[in-house]
Amino acid sequence: MTKANNAQAQWPMQLGAFALAWIPYLLVTWGISEVFEVKFWVVLAWLVGARLFFTVIEFAGSILIWRLVGKRDMTARLLSHLVANKMPRRYYSHEDYSSYLDRVKTDEATTRDVKEAARQAELMATLFEGHGIFAGLRLDSAMEAALEQYSPRAAAPASGQGQTSKPAQIFSATEEETGLPDACS
Repeated sequence: MTKANNAQAQWPMQLGAFALAWIPYLLVTWGISEVFEVKFWVVLAWLVGARLFFTVIEFAGSILIWRLVGKRDMTARLLSHLVANKMPRRYYSHEDYSSYLDRVKTDEATTRDVKEAARQAELMATLFEGHGIFAGLRLDSAMEAALEQYSPRAAAPASGQGQTSKPAQIFSATEEETGLPDACS
């Protein structure tokens, strides 16, 4: 099933979920309008306005909590994951957390346990992103901070300097080693 077909198949279910979510609002609106003899649409507008007000308050509160304690706690947990699993240091200074995990998973010198720890970290990131864009962005921010504490960019070599690995050597292989003609000549 292609993405277009999948999206077309999901919209009726999403529309149904949206309609079902409005049933309690409509029932409460009807009840209040009957008891207090107020127009249905006025009560509905007040309920939706109150819901929006509390949504903004909760959103602002979550931002405040994240800035005050959330990021520090999440960074500490991610840092302990890096240390406990004896993850390798940053390979290049330009590596972000995502490319770092990809490198760890594909590096032949990395042990199976370390590769599994990298897969777990990626799975956690995927789960957070599934909870919404803000949860994903917050986790990404904490992951970057943890990697910076564990392996600072300043201590890692710039791209193309210092360390070499087998994946990087594939691109510098000669025609004799690969059996393929050199594309640059």
